[in-house]
Amino acid sequence: MNVHEALMMLAANKLAICSDIYPDANMVNALDMAIEALKKQQPEKLVKCSQILFSCPNCKKLYNGVLNPRFCSECGQAFDWGI
Repeated sequence: MNVHEALMMLAANKLAICSDIYPDANMVNALDMAIEALKKQQPEKLVKCSQILFSCPNCKKLYNGVLNPRFCSECGQAFDWGI
């Protein structure tokens, strides 16, 4: 199973997992956190702000396009530098 498949499975089954008469708020929060963490592992293209400036698609932190990190140092979003 890859990250995308796990993300789809968690999102699709979240209601079924938490559909008890008295759903466990901790389980709902844990699933939401897991879904958010998996979403950030999927690389996303950066937003081009200028010829040399790019921003994280998630938190908008700016990068100069010289070092090309694999992940955002602010929010952890994985980057796809294939711009």
